[in-house]
Amino acid sequence: MAITNGRDGGTTEEARVVPFDGDDIAVVPAPTRPPGGPRRRTIALVVIAATVVVVAVTAAIIASRHSSPSSVRTITPAARVAVPATPNTEKRSSATSVHTESTAAPTPTLPIAPPPAGSPTPASENASIGTTAANAAPTTAAAQPAPPAPPTLLGPNVLVFTVMPGRDITIPPGKTVTLDVTVKNPTASTAYLPTPFTCLATPGIVCAQHTENIASGASEHTTFTLDAKDFGAQTAKVLIGGYYPVKVRVG
Repeated sequence: MAITNGRDGGTTEEARVVPFDGDDIAVVPAPTRPPGGPRRRTIALVVIAATVVVVAVTAAIIASRHSSPSSVRTITPAARVAVPATPNTEKRSSATSVHTESTAAPTPTLPIAPPPAGSPTPASENASIGTTAANAAPTTAAAQPAPPAPPTLLGPNVLVFTVMPGRDITIPPGKTVTLDVTVKNPTASTAYLPTPFTCLATPGIVCAQHTENIASGASEHTTFTLDAKDFGAQTAKVLIGGYYPVKVRVG
């Protein structure tokens, strides 16, 4: 048996009839349910379904954004084109610079202490320095003359020899012959002989090994005595000044 209280049917009680032996009848009331139970469960199910739908849609959107290549945009920077400054721009920049300079804070000026008494002023020092520099004689070095070039020394081949009685002499046995020699330098330079002009190199005489110079246009003369006993039976060659040859034989 069921009993409903109220107009809205909020409370429902059921009574069950339990048979007992005998004539006694006991009525047990059904457990009481909270009011509005079915309606609250319906609302909760709707809210949970809506939340699941929203989460699914959001996940699908995010996945489509990450997987789609069109979602990446490449932006290429525009090329910069140099634009020459116009006169108005130059005037504006100059005006700006003038305004900036005018707004700069002035530099404080420190007081300059007067120089002590008796000390020269910078102007007088500069004047004295200028006077000293003006009065000083210039110290330019005089041009030194170039050293003279060493004289050209010519060889003995330019000398002219005059030999008497000649370049081929025969000495009789036991006799002597006088050899008259003159040498002259006809060139404009100095010439030399390998050994002194007054030395006659023979098979028994060795001249000193030092040169003798004969100046330009100069001449020298000397005589030699040739003795047959100083030469053998073979023809010998003697050198005048270590250069000019003369043949000598005994016969």
